[in-house]
Amino acid sequence: MRQVVPICCFCDRVRDDTGTERGEGLWQDFKSYLAAYMLRREDVMFSHTYCPVCLAYYRDFLSSPAGARDWNEAKGGA
Repeated sequence: MRQVVPICCFCDRVRDDTGTERGEGLWQDFKSYLAAYMLRREDVMFSHTYCPVCLAYYRDFLSSPAGARDWNEAKGGA
């Protein structure tokens, strides 16, 4: 059976909820997570999300006028 592991869309860190309430685990490097639990990449399925660091960074970036403009231009908008 494959595990579902939350992974940050931006930095590729994963959240390890082992021994904690769901959503309260620590974020760590993907390769370190696999090594700690002796898993292979094939053993996990990913649930894409945002780690707290990236969420705060991109929220601040997109709330700035320059960040919002750059984001709209990247999407092909005006």
